Amino acid sequence: MQPDSLGRLRFGAADISEGPSGLSRYLISILNELDRREFEVVLFEHARGPYRDIGAASHVIVCGQQASGAPAPIPGVGGGHSGRLMRSAWRHFAPQCLKDWGGFLRDGCRWRALFRRNPVDLLYVPIVSCEPVAVGARLAGVPCVMGTFHTEAPRVPWHERLMERPTAHCLHAAIAVSEATRQDWAKRTGLSRDRVATIYNGIDPETCARKVSRQDARRQLGLPPDGPIIAGAGRLAAMKGFSGTLDALAALRGEFPLATVVIAGDGPLRGQLESQMRSLGLADRVSLLGHRTDIGAVYDAADVFLLSSSMSEAAPYVVLEAMSHELPVVATRVGGVPEIIVPGETGFLVPPGNSGAVAAALRPLLSSAELRQRMGNAGRQRVIRCFQEADMVRKTVEVYRSMLEHVRVRRVALLARPAPSGGRGKAPCPCAEKAQI
Repeated sequence: MQPDSLGRLRFGAADISEGPSGLSRYLISILNELDRREFEVVLFEHARGPYRDIGAASHVIVCGQQASGAPAPIPGVGGGHSGRLMRSAWRHFAPQCLKDWGGFLRDGCRWRALFRRNPVDLLYVPIVSCEPVAVGARLAGVPCVMGTFHTEAPRVPWHERLMERPTAHCLHAAIAVSEATRQDWAKRTGLSRDRVATIYNGIDPETCARKVSRQDARRQLGLPPDGPIIAGAGRLAAMKGFSGTLDALAALRGEFPLATVVIAGDGPLRGQLESQMRSLGLADRVSLLGHRTDIGAVYDAADVFLLSSSMSEAAPYVVLEAMSHELPVVATRVGGVPEIIVPGETGFLVPPGNSGAVAAALRPLLSSAELRQRMGNAGRQRVIRCFQEADMVRKTVEVYRSMLEHVRVRRVALLARPAPSGGRGKAPCPCAEKAQI
């Protein structure tokens, strides 16, 4: 390991996403709590990424443009006439699976070069599919590569699924944010389950609490003052299931004519959802708020929260935030969501893609303010007991420390071992053995 002049270990984190997300929120929670007396932090990020305000850290721009307009430190393929011809032939004639594998290996080699120039003792990598970052880190000899599985294993072509296996097996150990996610990825990649720990996402229940009255929040957002409001949040994409949300509202319109759906988020399906609203006669009862930085105001204005996702949910922050705001939650039974919601106590679970089941689950909540209050209170207490951000961070850092200690002990043992007589081979990598959490 490579302590700096202050005796600190180098903690690296690689995430080249451009905007904020659940992944970046998770990592920012960890970074804000890492003791800088113990760790020197190095961030490998996009020039327009969400980590620029993280203090006491080194920022390595991996893609995009640096502030000065200089190119990213990972160069492209060499130029020249022959190089252009080769790239053109590759683009036009190579099968897509070969292109994907070629890009995966190329990016892995680029990451290897980057990590050799910027060595770290432990590297964190968010895992959502096949990640060349982990491969490059192992090729560069990073002593400990840790990954976190944040989503259900996505539906991808077979050749991309093959890439997920080397990604997973390049991890010395990993964390999953729900038990369902842990089992899903272990089964899909052949990763031994004892190399993956389950540590649930967490939030600060004091920060995620009601700030203003329901009426004041509705006034701030320009929402109807009367009638129950069903809130949703997320990208306007097919996997979020907002089309089914509108179908459920249409089914309930006769019983609850003042019920309103409010969705915070933007995305490619906005036009399609607006067309659906008009065709169902719901244009006056649905508000698409677009991307909101004040998502707390949306929770404050609502009576019920609805998660309608059809896939790719592990331990969604929006559900935890809604529960912390004392909202009952109706959610689809996907990923780790059933590990958060207690049916009949903090909300209801429904099958994905079933708008009739969503309407049936919403009906008793829209009918009874007392039921909404009772389930909302129970939800907040469950967050306080089981999903605190401080607990998530503490457990995660404990895993990091245990892995680094494992590396240190193995390295000391290898250094103390006498060299074989006449042998010139290299000592085995101290992290080659299976990591235990």
